[in-house]
Parts: sequence; structure tokens; C-alpha cells
Amino acid sequence: SGGEGHGISGAEHLSVLHFWQEAYGADLVSLGLETLECLVAEPPEDARGAFELAVQQYAYCPHLMDHLAPAMGALAATLFGRHWIFDWT
Repeated sequence: SGGEGHGISGAEHLSVLHFWQEAYGADLVSLGLETLECLVAEPPEDARGAFELAVQQYAYCPHLMDHLAPAMGALAATLFGRHWIFDWT
């Protein structure tokens, strides 16, 4: 189930989370069978950065568009916050 059920290995999760920790200060705070949550110290500062991050997050978890945001711009708008949720249900 979860990300591994969608072809994401543990090593790939680790790589993505490490990259976002370095870039945004994103710390993993919750990990369930189908969800993952991060608290973010340094979210994107501008619309372009948020849109680029939205593309990354959509590639990592395509279900974001199904559950959280109807369009890439709407997803980008959520990334200025300090709480990121990923859901593979």
C-alpha cells in the first residue's frame, strides 16, 4: 500500500525527503501506511519556486491532484504553508 504500492521504494522516499530537507527544511513528522506528513521550516518564497516544487511533489505523489488540489497552480498555492501532506490512497 501507500507509496511503495505505487512503485516508490524506501530508498526513493529517503532520497526525496533528504532533498526537501536540504532545500526547504522539511522534516518528516508522521508516516502511516498510505500517508506521509512533513513540517517545513523554509517553504518556497515565490510563485515560481512554489510551482517548481508542485511539479516535484506531483511526480512524487500524483494522488495530490486527486485529493488535495484540482490543478498544479492550486497545489503550488498550498506549498507556502509549513505543513505538507502526501496521500497515496
